[in-house]
Amino acid sequence: MNQEPKNEVQNKIDPKTIQPEVLGHLRTEKIGNPSMLIAFLAIIVIVLLILPLSTSMLQNPNSFLFKLIYKQTDVVIDEDKVKSDFDDGSKPSVLNATSNIKFGNLILQNFTLSSGKVECDIKSYSGILDLDNDSIYMNIYSSSDETNLIGYIKLTGKDYDSNITRKTFENPKLSFNSRITYYGKLVKLESESDYPLFSVNEDGTLICKKNNREIEYIFDNNYLIGIKDSVVEKVKSYSSNKYLELLKEYRDKSKLLGNGTSVTEEEEGFTYLANINLKDFKYPEEFDDKNYYEENTLSKVIVYSQIGKGYDCK
Repeated sequence: MNQEPKNEVQNKIDPKTIQPEVLGHLRTEKIGNPSMLIAFLAIIVIVLLILPLSTSMLQNPNSFLFKLIYKQTDVVIDEDKVKSDFDDGSKPSVLNATSNIKFGNLILQNFTLSSGKVECDIKSYSGILDLDNDSIYMNIYSSSDETNLIGYIKLTGKDYDSNITRKTFENPKLSFNSRITYYGKLVKLESESDYPLFSVNEDGTLICKKNNREIEYIFDNNYLIGIKDSVVEKVKSYSSNKYLELLKEYRDKSKLLGNGTSVTEEEEGFTYLANINLKDFKYPEEFDDKNYYEENTLSKVIVYSQIGKGYDCK
């Protein structure tokens, strides 16, 4: 049997006698330092909450921060001097070149006042306006407290949109003094009870005239029962487009109304005549003349409306 060499046996180390030796330490970092997290949250709060609040306070003359920094007392704001884009048309507003009045969807601007006339720019705030089917009036005063009413106009016309239309409204009873400031207030008359009291003459008729037109309204106990209309158009040229268009307009009107109406051409133009008994006649749906009122319309409604449209009524 072979034997291990003697020196190898002597050099053999007993494992039990081996002691561990520290070669170094493994370093570990703490994750999520609480102080850093708190600082980060504080920055977010300052940016999102405190900074905007401070900015707002610095812009407010009555805030504590504003007074502390700038050493100022309370600032009193006169609300009456704070104006919106438009003046409220339901209250008296100055009528001049800088006027900008809103009433519902109606916008009135840039007024010019002259004897018997009110001229202004008119447009719609939104949608399409048909003022012929509304009863909107402008009362005109020579003072802002509504104590001196000098007259009124009825707003007319249709198909107004966002584009500006220059319009002239007439009332022969209006008279203006260039040295006086005038005010306009818009009102909408919803029912017959909103109109001022009025009674026709004993013969039961009301005659309204404007330019070359005369309309006679016939009443029974102040309720409309008939209309007589007369229009005399004078022209210099029978071939002008304006004359031909006007002639066609009245011929079409005569056809719609039928018996009791006529259009007659003469040497200097034409004459339109109408005699309508409303007790046995109904307007066709296509007929559109707002100076013709339905049967039983009260005289006070007609006279007020016609004066507002520039007619002289007696």
